[in-house]
Amino acid sequence: MPNSQQGSVEERRDALFAETGPLRERIVREIGRVRSLRITYRDAFLPRRIRTLESEFQTLYQEFLDFEQQVSDFIRDLATVRTINQAPANLNDRLSFAIYTSSLSNHREAIRSLLGELSGLLSESRVRANTKLNSLVNLVFLLLSILSLVVAVSSYWYAKEIAEGQGQAALEQQRTLDESRQALTSVASTIEQERALLEKSVDTAESQLRIIQEQHKRELEIPVLRAVLLYPQQLSVVLANQSAQKTAQDPTFEARFWNLSRPTGDSFQHVSSVVQSVDFIQPKGSIGPYSFDLRASPDPTPVQPGNQMFGYLTVRCSGCGEVKLYWILLIVGEKGWYHEGKWDEYPFNKMEPGMEQAVVSSFLSKKKLFEIVKDYP
Repeated sequence: MPNSQQGSVEERRDALFAETGPLRERIVREIGRVRSLRITYRDAFLPRRIRTLESEFQTLYQEFLDFEQQVSDFIRDLATVRTINQAPANLNDRLSFAIYTSSLSNHREAIRSLLGELSGLLSESRVRANTKLNSLVNLVFLLLSILSLVVAVSSYWYAKEIAEGQGQAALEQQRTLDESRQALTSVASTIEQERALLEKSVDTAESQLRIIQEQHKRELEIPVLRAVLLYPQQLSVVLANQSAQKTAQDPTFEARFWNLSRPTGDSFQHVSSVVQSVDFIQPKGSIGPYSFDLRASPDPTPVQPGNQMFGYLTVRCSGCGEVKLYWILLIVGEKGWYHEGKWDEYPFNKMEPGMEQAVVSSFLSKKKLFEIVKDYP
């Protein structure tokens, strides 16, 4: 690499950075000394002291020119490295190059500014101390102007070079962004495809779940029997299977009554039917009507038309989950009512004369009473 100074680019860069601090401190110190002279400008020894300061200024100025030359050489060498394709290979290294050169330029401009301030202070002190020093101050101003012009031209070319490098970096950033955008588009497309597959899988799983639930429902479903009472003149029943899937096997039914119109001591005449059964009832099917074979005990006197009977009907089957119970109030040969209920709704097993009116009133107060149908199609 063409260079008057030995060492790597990093070592030279660090050395230049290290020189800027002491040089700036010395200039600042001289500025303080000149400012103190502005306060004591009537001192008889002031011209000699100004000359001493001007000599030190020339030394500082020469050091600044050396520093300026080293910075220019460093920037030129970096440009040469880039020209022969030995520049950093990636965007981060190029950005580092821009930062290094920018920092050196900033230090150079700061030192130049301090030298300008020092020159101004010396000029002011010289005018106050001795008019003969004006020519020297003007010369210094001229030199500073020339220096400023040189720095400005150098800064222009340096800024142009940096701008070109930054433009190249911006193009590379744009290419990187385009590649990232294409990658994101590809990922989004893949995600969309996976989402479609997932939705299809979910639909399939939901369909299978519905099938399984339906099968499970059919397996768990049990027959549900319902009774419809007909003909108060000859009490009969129709049995219906409300299940949509299961057949009711071996349905049976029987009825038990108290004949409230015929008390016997501490109870009433007991009337019951024999247990009757059928083979099966299809899902959503019905069978009947079947008339009840009612028998009285212990008083075998047949039930008479107009007798008031209160009792219940039970319906069950081998696969049914529960026994259905219907409470019945029948006026033989005339009319009657019934409702589905529970075993403990009425004191059927403890019925005694004198209780029948309260039981009948409680029964008739039920909201869901069904009338025993007199005619059946």
